[in-house]
Amino acid sequence: MARRSSRYRWAGAARRSLLKWSYGINAKSLLPSTIQRACQLAMGTPKGPVFVSIPMEYLFDKMTKNAAAENVPLPAPMADPAAIAELAELLSAAKNPVIVTEEAGSSPAVVEQLVELAELLGAGVVESRASSYVNFPRTHPLHDGFEPQEFLQEADAILLLGVVAPWHPASKKLNPGTKVAVLSDNPLRSELPYWGFPVNQILTGEIESSMKYLLDAVKKKVSKGTGDAARRAETWRGRHDARRASWKEDAVCRKEQKPIDTRWVTYELAQVIPPDAIVVEETITHRLSIHRYLDMLKPGTFFAGCIGGLGTGTGTALGVKAANPKRPVLCLIGDGAFNYDPGLAALGVCQEHNLPIMIVLYNNYGYHSQKSGVPRFFPDGFAVKNQDFIGISINPSPDYATIARAFDGYGEKVEEPGEVRAALQRGLKAIAAGQLALIDVRLAKAAETNERPDRAN
Repeated sequence: MARRSSRYRWAGAARRSLLKWSYGINAKSLLPSTIQRACQLAMGTPKGPVFVSIPMEYLFDKMTKNAAAENVPLPAPMADPAAIAELAELLSAAKNPVIVTEEAGSSPAVVEQLVELAELLGAGVVESRASSYVNFPRTHPLHDGFEPQEFLQEADAILLLGVVAPWHPASKKLNPGTKVAVLSDNPLRSELPYWGFPVNQILTGEIESSMKYLLDAVKKKVSKGTGDAARRAETWRGRHDARRASWKEDAVCRKEQKPIDTRWVTYELAQVIPPDAIVVEETITHRLSIHRYLDMLKPGTFFAGCIGGLGTGTGTALGVKAANPKRPVLCLIGDGAFNYDPGLAALGVCQEHNLPIMIVLYNNYGYHSQKSGVPRFFPDGFAVKNQDFIGISINPSPDYATIARAFDGYGEKVEEPGEVRAALQRGLKAIAAGQLALIDVRLAKAAETNERPDRAN
């Protein structure tokens, strides 16, 4: 009994650290109002998960009380108007403003506002590698990649818009006169144990409503296409074009490389992905390539399936497919992540509920992210000297394509770089016909390489 009690106490504590709100119903009459309250809090700013514990016997019983009237939507809290005016002054007067974002794309409307603001200011917009959404159109000439730290020395004003941890380490040096402002519904990220970024101005409020007022304030000070802003925009355009050309060359030069390279896989995917596709990603060492080469994705069509740890990518993809049954949904996932996911259950849901998704397995035979840090930080350690990295290999690798076929799906293993595009096309054809697909692309083994494409410049 004691063991059971302690386990439940631990579970309750774990829930509280992950949730906005939790409640255990102890009277069936409370069920309708509690569910409404839970939905209200989940959708309130900042949006997040809630948890309601319901005894099973209440679910089988008749309700003794009707549900209350529909919840009235709560207005989103806007940042302080005086602080917004101060921020508008800072950005308008800056000689080289830079905007850094990671989560603005959770609302496509915010992305539209951000494009307008960046064009007014002639400001470069940089995402981080960890971005969970498409936060800015990646073919826009003011988009300048996924490495904010590249611009910390040259910017004199930085707006952190919906960020979690925009660069690492947080102590990266800025110019002495650089001013940093953060705008978010959770600007100091209270869920994190450490957030040491240098900030001169904090604006707490729902981003969409706050951005509307910020745009209005900036428009009173700056006209689109004027002198300094236009010159800055041309500089950013040159950088943007050169960067994209360099990325393309970096992928194309690997078209015959064996084992297959992550960059080539993602570049080939970009050539065949349908324009209405939605992508869910749960990778670590492959994420930067996905950001760089799938630049045609629009706001609202990319979601990170990695939420605090591995194991949620396929479930997220199935949820996206259930919400968008007529659109192709792709789950890009590493083999390590796939082994954390409930893979068999996910394939079973695809089969049973007619939710055909295409899983592209970036298979490096293990957990490269865990291994790659060891040589960097412990170059003289046992693992490096003996080339024995405990717990990082999934080798021999299962025949994942066969597993897909066991659920009436289409499965294919790809080991030749010249076969990547055709295999992806066959997978897309399968899901268009209502059949799940799994394309297992064999990359260099994690145990045999130290190169990480996400560390590339």
